[in-house]
Amino acid sequence: MLSKRIASAFAAAAVTGSGLVALTAVTATPAHAQDTCLYQVRNVAADSFLKVRKKPGKTPLSWNKRHKTIDVLYPGQVTTGNCKRSRENWRKVYGDSGVEGHVHKAYVKKGPRL
Repeated sequence: MLSKRIASAFAAAAVTGSGLVALTAVTATPAHAQDTCLYQVRNVAADSFLKVRKKPGKTPLSWNKRHKTIDVLYPGQVTTGNCKRSRENWRKVYGDSGVEGHVHKAYVKKGPRL
């Protein structure tokens, strides 16, 4: 169990780029308090991207600002987000520029907890 936690801490440090600060923060928290998971983008074409939306929901209309695209994720990219679903079939993740938003669960593969 300890080696799994250390491995996920190294993965988190690599994703966030903050080095050992993230490592100490992750290993210092108890197991029940950890609610962040790694997600990898999948089912997206190589020349395309995944839209990260402000709120979960169907395809936004031009007048509906709640479901507006606020960030993107690229194929194969790894990001972090909540382990629990924010809404049925939707995950709350961080986009490429660090903005928090929602993506459909069909386009992200859930990884280990951090």
